[in-house]
Formats: sequence, structure tokens, C-alpha cells
Amino acid sequence: MGVESSYRKTGLGRELLEYISNHPKLKAVYIFDLFCMPDLVPFYEKWGFVDNLGEVRCMRRIRKPHE
Repeated sequence: MGVESSYRKTGLGRELLEYISNHPKLKAVYIFDLFCMPDLVPFYEKWGFVDNLGEVRCMRRIRKPHE
């Protein structure tokens, strides 16, 4: 999920995070993970997200189409 750059600074991202954060079916969720570009880190930090996860690293393997 992400807000298209042309809609940023309109409050849409805030509304989406408010909705997700307060949705009754998600109240029991203990950890929320997200991936974002570096320029969006300050926005998500306002919502309590952190990028310092200690030794935890995100890893990815992409399968080539012919595999």
C-alpha cells in the first residue's frame, strides 16, 4: 500500500494510517512491518515506526523468469 506521489501532502496517508491503526479487526496485531523509500521515513516515524531493528535484516530473493 502506498500513496501515489501526486496525492501526497493531502492527508490521505494520515487517513489510511488512522484507519488501519484504529480498525477493530487489527487491534490484536502486535507488529506492523512496512517497506518505504528513505524520503518517507520521517512520515512513518511520526506513526511510531522505527528503522533500527538491531540485527534483523530484510532479505529478498527474486526468481528469474526462466527458472
